[in-house]
Amino acid sequence: MISRGFFTVYKMHIKQQLLSKAFVISTLLMPVIMFGIIGMQMKLASLNQPEKSHIYIASDGQSLLDALQTQLQTRKEVKNGIYQLDFQLVQPDSFDDYLASKKPDILANSNNGLFYVPGTALSDKEARYYSTNIGNQILRNAIGESINQTLNLRRFSGLNVAQDDLAFAVRNVDIKGFTLSKQGQQQGSAGNTIVGFAMAILMFMSIMGIVMPFSSMIIEEKSNRAVEVLLTSVNPKELLAGKILARTTTGLTQMLVWLVPLFVFVLFPAMMMLPPQFQLDIHTGMLLFFFTNYVLGLTAMLSVWGGFSAMFDSSQDAGQAMWPVTILMMLPFYTVFAAIGNPASSVVEILSIAPFTSLYVMPLRLAVLEVPLWQPLLALLLNGICCWLAIKAGGKIYRISILATGQQPTVKQFMRWLHQP
Repeated sequence: MISRGFFTVYKMHIKQQLLSKAFVISTLLMPVIMFGIIGMQMKLASLNQPEKSHIYIASDGQSLLDALQTQLQTRKEVKNGIYQLDFQLVQPDSFDDYLASKKPDILANSNNGLFYVPGTALSDKEARYYSTNIGNQILRNAIGESINQTLNLRRFSGLNVAQDDLAFAVRNVDIKGFTLSKQGQQQGSAGNTIVGFAMAILMFMSIMGIVMPFSSMIIEEKSNRAVEVLLTSVNPKELLAGKILARTTTGLTQMLVWLVPLFVFVLFPAMMMLPPQFQLDIHTGMLLFFFTNYVLGLTAMLSVWGGFSAMFDSSQDAGQAMWPVTILMMLPFYTVFAAIGNPASSVVEILSIAPFTSLYVMPLRLAVLEVPLWQPLLALLLNGICCWLAIKAGGKIYRISILATGQQPTVKQFMRWLHQP
């Protein structure tokens, strides 16, 4: 039965958290900061353009060297004078001397380099690149693409194939995806994948931002003996439950604010004028699963964190002892990266059902696939069971250790507490 003391604790913490200026500011600023970082990365990527470079192209065959020159001269970086090219016929036995003669110029600028394409590349497609900065992927991809096209054209030129056919043969295919469903088909887009991944990031940020301060608050109350005053009015079970429910309410409110644009799209899709490659097809079932699982996961982690934190008298001791728990709390988020490559793989399917990993993986699968109904229901059931066990275990530990001071409990004592009624 829920008592008046429970509601007193709940209302007190709601006022401290949900109505605090810090919470309002962080809730409003967090999406701005996150999307600002993403925008900055995109801007930096657009600014990451080819740099002026002096590039030496060498080969041991004149016909291959001429073909390389013809192909490379068509690149816009060469036409615009960004890449200055020098071509040289070099036999294998004199290559070391040639490299030594060009070494001072290569060392003078980290964007300079030398590509050596021997005649054997026509059979094994192996070339060499010399530079102080072999990590310059922009340059390597640009020159490598032209070298690859040249080798392909040279390889098939002796087969009496027309030039247009050769150009078609070496061009990469552009595969457009179409999503099939029982309702029909539609051209695929990256929109749903982006939304699913963004929701996983927001969930991770929210859980970490709510759970970690929760530990500090419990330790602070214990160290300054404020908890002793509180326990004169409520019992430990009511005190912890009120704190957890207040934090869960705070997190749910925060998540609702963050996902307002997504709700607007679901209710008024015509308002979101998105390009075809980013069109969204979000259904309410995915959102219901997301929020239900979020509440279960957050409640479970708060219960575990609250119970463990009550065993320590200082944040320093807690940080040293609880880092394995912290890692275990963070690991489920990183499983979402496995789902991006193939959301329908058997491994990802298991991760989308398993407790805690399903918090992040299942919403992404629901966004991009037609998932059988039993899978999200089973994921909710398993997370619900884990949440119940976490509440039960965390409550026991909190009740026993919140007033205990002095030496930290041993593993044997900890296990004995869990078996107590």
